[in-house]
Amino acid sequence: MMIWLLVFCCGQESRALTNDGAWKGHLQWWPDGSQLLYSRIKAGKLEVAVMSSKGGQSRPLIKPHPGTPHFDAHPAPNGSRIAYVHDILQGTDGKLNIYACKADGTAAEPLIPHKAFEESPRWSPDGKTIAWVSTRDGNQELYVSLPDGSDIRRLTNHPAPDHHPAWSPDGRFLAFTSARSGSEAVHTLEVATGTLRKLAGGKGLESWPAWSRDGKRIAFARHQHGSFDIVGIRPDGTGEHLLVGGPDHATFPAFSPDGTTLACISDRTGAPEVHLFNLSP
Repeated sequence: MMIWLLVFCCGQESRALTNDGAWKGHLQWWPDGSQLLYSRIKAGKLEVAVMSSKGGQSRPLIKPHPGTPHFDAHPAPNGSRIAYVHDILQGTDGKLNIYACKADGTAAEPLIPHKAFEESPRWSPDGKTIAWVSTRDGNQELYVSLPDGSDIRRLTNHPAPDHHPAWSPDGRFLAFTSARSGSEAVHTLEVATGTLRKLAGGKGLESWPAWSRDGKRIAFARHQHGSFDIVGIRPDGTGEHLLVGGPDHATFPAFSPDGTTLACISDRTGAPEVHLFNLSP
């Protein structure tokens, strides 16, 4: 039986939904808020797991080729399909492809076949576009395509790596992490115009931005003074505030669809586990 662990952080109560001690990352909510998807290492295997957002047992979700790592899953907005990274092992290296499967983890098939390192697939809010990261043109850049992998278009072009994309709820913007300003910092890109804005930075290494469903704030992980905190900021770069902080590590933030809860991976109970925090209005 799952034991719910209650801890307090920055005046907030959190609930630990997992307690298996395995590495975890790439946390995502199911579109209706009923489930959480995340990557984990279990028995030496990197895989996508799913669990109820109310707690209970988690289980492997995707049924890919035997023994091959898969991770960083993202559900389509209607919940019908899941895009994820599928690593076809080859010698000492791997071939990262983007695959898609049905919601139950079956019928996996290539979506973006390996050309370089293809990773971080993200469905647009209307389900008509997929953004992802590729090194096909030399370093990590942002790309978009149609859901069948056709009509590929490059969005960024800079010597510094661009990664960790996240769509705004209206589909106009992508938040992402880039070192183009020096250190890793969160930026936004208006997809139609290519307009860039640096939101934060200069206080530590930033990663994994996530938008709230109402579009009023972006959460991201910041590594500073030896620990990872979750920071919130408005899309115009104002109103920076601490969401989850402390001496331990909190990463991979994800807002619930109803906006009441922030999920993240935190090691405050001794190992990286899925935690839920109630958000202030």
